[in-house]
Amino acid sequence: MIRNKQFLFLASIATFILVGCIAKKPKTINSPLMGYKDIQWGESQKEVISKFKNVEDVIFKSKDSNSVYFTGGEYCGKMVTFYNFEFVGDKFYNLFISVIGGKSDYKEIKELIQTKWGLPSYSFDEESIVSATWQFSDSSYIWCSPAHDGTVSIMYVNNKLKKIADDNKKINDEKEKEKRLKSL
Repeated sequence: MIRNKQFLFLASIATFILVGCIAKKPKTINSPLMGYKDIQWGESQKEVISKFKNVEDVIFKSKDSNSVYFTGGEYCGKMVTFYNFEFVGDKFYNLFISVIGGKSDYKEIKELIQTKWGLPSYSFDEESIVSATWQFSDSSYIWCSPAHDGTVSIMYVNNKLKKIADDNKKINDEKEKEKRLKSL
Protein backbone atom coordinates (compact mmCIF):
# COMPACT_ATOMS: atom_id res chain seq x y z
CA MET A 1 0.00 0.00 0.00
CA ILE A 2 2.77 2.46 0.96
CA ARG A 3 4.76 1.52 -2.13
CA ASN A 4 1.72 2.19 -4.32
CA LYS A 5 1.32 5.65 -2.76
CA GLN A 6 5.03 6.35 -3.21
CA PHE A 7 4.82 5.20 -6.81
CA LEU A 8 1.77 7.37 -7.48
CA PHE A 9 3.48 10.34 -5.85
CA LEU A 10 6.65 9.88 -7.93
CA ALA A 11 4.61 9.25 -11.08
CA SER A 12 2.65 12.47 -10.53
CA ILE A 13 5.89 14.44 -10.09
CA ALA A 14 7.33 12.89 -13.26
CA THR A 15 4.12 13.74 -15.13
CA PHE A 16 4.27 17.32 -13.83
CA ILE A 17 7.87 17.66 -15.04
CA LEU A 18 7.11 16.03 -18.39
CA VAL A 19 4.07 18.23 -18.99
CA GLY A 20 6.16 21.28 -18.07
CA CYS A 21 8.87 20.28 -20.54
CA ILE A 22 6.58 19.64 -23.52
CA ALA A 23 3.94 22.27 -22.83
CA LYS A 24 3.51 25.19 -25.16
CA LYS A 25 4.65 28.61 -24.06
CA PRO A 26 2.16 29.81 -21.43
CA LYS A 27 -0.36 32.53 -22.12
CA THR A 28 0.87 35.83 -20.70
CA ILE A 29 -1.60 38.44 -19.60
CA ASN A 30 -0.82 41.47 -21.73
CA SER A 31 -0.57 43.94 -18.86
CA PRO A 32 1.69 44.34 -15.87
CA LEU A 33 0.69 43.31 -12.36
CA MET A 34 1.43 46.43 -10.36
CA GLY A 35 1.33 44.78 -6.92
CA TYR A 36 -1.56 43.99 -4.60
CA LYS A 37 -4.53 46.33 -4.23
CA ASP A 38 -3.05 49.85 -3.84
CA ILE A 39 0.35 48.53 -2.73
CA GLN A 40 2.88 48.75 -5.54
CA TRP A 41 5.93 46.56 -6.09
CA GLY A 42 8.97 48.17 -4.52
CA GLU A 43 7.12 50.05 -1.75
CA SER A 44 8.78 50.11 1.67
CA GLN A 45 7.64 48.31 4.82
CA LYS A 46 6.52 51.63 6.26
CA GLU A 47 4.37 52.36 3.19
CA VAL A 48 2.85 48.87 3.20
CA ILE A 49 2.00 49.03 6.92
CA SER A 50 0.52 52.52 6.52
CA LYS A 51 -1.72 51.44 3.63
CA PHE A 52 -2.65 47.93 4.71
CA LYS A 53 -3.45 48.56 8.36
CA ASN A 54 -6.55 50.46 7.22
CA VAL A 55 -8.02 47.46 5.39
CA GLU A 56 -11.24 46.33 7.09
CA ASP A 57 -10.77 43.64 9.79
CA VAL A 58 -7.01 43.36 9.10
CA ILE A 59 -4.69 43.45 12.11
CA PHE A 60 -0.98 44.27 11.99
CA LYS A 61 0.88 41.54 13.91
CA SER A 62 4.62 41.86 13.41
CA LYS A 63 7.53 42.78 11.20
CA ASP A 64 11.20 41.98 10.85
CA SER A 65 13.82 43.17 8.39
CA ASN A 66 12.36 41.13 5.50
CA SER A 67 8.64 40.77 6.18
CA VAL A 68 5.44 42.31 7.51
CA TYR A 69 2.73 40.06 8.91
CA PHE A 70 -1.03 40.77 9.17
CA THR A 71 -4.00 38.60 10.16
CA GLY A 72 -7.73 38.83 9.55
CA GLY A 73 -9.73 40.31 6.73
CA GLU A 74 -11.05 38.62 3.63
CA TYR A 75 -9.71 37.59 0.25
CA CYS A 76 -12.32 36.79 -2.43
CA GLY A 77 -14.93 36.55 0.33
CA LYS A 78 -12.94 33.94 2.28
CA MET A 79 -11.54 34.47 5.79
CA VAL A 80 -7.80 35.15 5.77
CA THR A 81 -5.55 33.44 8.32
CA PHE A 82 -2.59 35.65 7.43
CA TYR A 83 -0.93 37.98 4.92
CA ASN A 84 2.86 37.88 4.77
CA PHE A 85 4.44 40.71 2.76
CA GLU A 86 8.11 40.05 1.90
CA PHE A 87 10.78 42.62 1.10
CA VAL A 88 14.27 42.75 -0.35
CA GLY A 89 16.25 45.91 0.41
CA ASP A 90 13.03 47.32 1.95
CA LYS A 91 11.22 46.85 -1.38
CA PHE A 92 7.97 44.85 -1.51
CA TYR A 93 8.26 41.90 -3.90
CA ASN A 94 6.12 39.01 -2.59
CA LEU A 95 2.82 38.53 -0.81
CA PHE A 96 1.72 35.18 0.60
CA ILE A 97 -1.95 34.96 1.59
CA SER A 98 -3.48 32.01 3.44
CA VAL A 99 -7.27 31.65 3.57
CA ILE A 100 -9.44 29.10 5.32
CA GLY A 101 -10.88 26.65 2.82
CA GLY A 102 -10.47 23.47 0.82
CA LYS A 103 -10.57 22.48 -2.81
CA SER A 104 -14.08 23.89 -3.42
CA ASP A 105 -12.96 27.24 -1.95
CA TYR A 106 -9.87 27.11 -4.18
CA LYS A 107 -12.15 26.69 -7.20
CA GLU A 108 -14.23 29.73 -6.16
CA ILE A 109 -11.10 31.84 -5.66
CA LYS A 110 -9.66 30.66 -8.98
CA GLU A 111 -12.91 31.61 -10.75
CA LEU A 112 -12.87 35.11 -9.20
CA ILE A 113 -9.23 35.68 -10.18
CA GLN A 114 -10.08 34.34 -13.63
CA THR A 115 -13.00 36.77 -13.89
CA LYS A 116 -10.59 39.65 -13.31
CA TRP A 117 -7.52 38.45 -15.24
CA GLY A 118 -8.77 35.80 -17.67
CA LEU A 119 -7.76 32.17 -17.99
CA PRO A 120 -4.64 31.16 -16.07
CA SER A 121 -1.34 30.82 -17.90
CA TYR A 122 -0.87 27.44 -16.23
CA SER A 123 -3.48 25.28 -14.57
CA PHE A 124 -3.13 21.81 -13.07
CA ASP A 125 -6.06 19.88 -11.69
CA GLU A 126 -4.63 16.45 -11.02
CA GLU A 127 -5.16 14.44 -7.85
CA SER A 128 -1.76 15.35 -6.43
CA ILE A 129 -1.14 18.71 -8.14
CA VAL A 130 -3.80 21.40 -8.08
CA SER A 131 -2.79 24.97 -8.85
CA ALA A 132 -3.25 27.88 -11.20
CA THR A 133 -0.80 30.61 -12.22
CA TRP A 134 -1.46 33.88 -14.01
CA GLN A 135 1.70 35.22 -15.67
CA PHE A 136 1.85 38.95 -16.46
CA SER A 137 3.80 40.90 -19.07
CA ASP A 138 6.18 42.35 -16.45
CA SER A 139 7.13 38.78 -15.32
CA SER A 140 5.05 39.12 -12.17
CA TYR A 141 2.54 36.40 -11.39
CA ILE A 142 -0.33 35.28 -9.17
CA TRP A 143 -0.29 31.66 -7.98
CA CYS A 144 -3.14 29.87 -6.20
CA SER A 145 -3.40 26.34 -4.78
CA PRO A 146 -5.26 24.44 -2.07
CA ALA A 147 -2.93 23.37 0.75
CA HIS A 148 -3.10 20.09 2.66
CA ASP A 149 -3.86 21.84 5.97
CA GLY A 150 -7.36 23.03 5.04
CA THR A 151 -6.27 26.38 3.64
CA VAL A 152 -5.87 27.91 0.21
CA SER A 153 -2.54 29.58 -0.59
CA ILE A 154 -2.27 32.60 -2.87
CA MET A 155 0.93 34.38 -3.86
CA TYR A 156 1.54 37.66 -5.66
CA VAL A 157 5.16 37.77 -6.86
CA ASN A 158 7.37 40.24 -8.70
CA ASN A 159 10.04 38.06 -10.35
CA LYS A 160 12.54 40.86 -10.91
CA LEU A 161 12.75 41.68 -7.20
CA LYS A 162 12.38 37.99 -6.25
CA LYS A 163 15.54 37.19 -8.22
CA ILE A 164 17.44 39.74 -6.11
CA ALA A 165 16.01 38.18 -2.93
CA ASP A 166 16.95 34.67 -4.14
CA ASP A 167 20.48 35.80 -5.01
CA ASN A 168 20.85 37.43 -1.58
CA LYS A 169 19.62 34.26 0.12
CA LYS A 170 22.09 32.16 -1.84
CA ILE A 171 24.98 34.45 -0.80
CA ASN A 172 23.85 34.41 2.85
CA ASP A 173 23.47 30.62 2.80
CA GLU A 174 27.01 30.26 1.44
CA LYS A 175 28.38 32.58 4.15
CA GLU A 176 26.54 30.59 6.82
CA LYS A 177 27.90 27.33 5.42
CA GLU A 178 31.45 28.72 5.46
CA LYS A 179 30.96 29.85 9.05
CA ARG A 180 29.79 26.37 10.09
CA LEU A 181 32.69 24.74 8.26
CA LYS A 182 35.18 26.97 10.11
CA SER A 183 33.77 25.75 13.40
CA LEU A 184 34.80 22.13 12.60
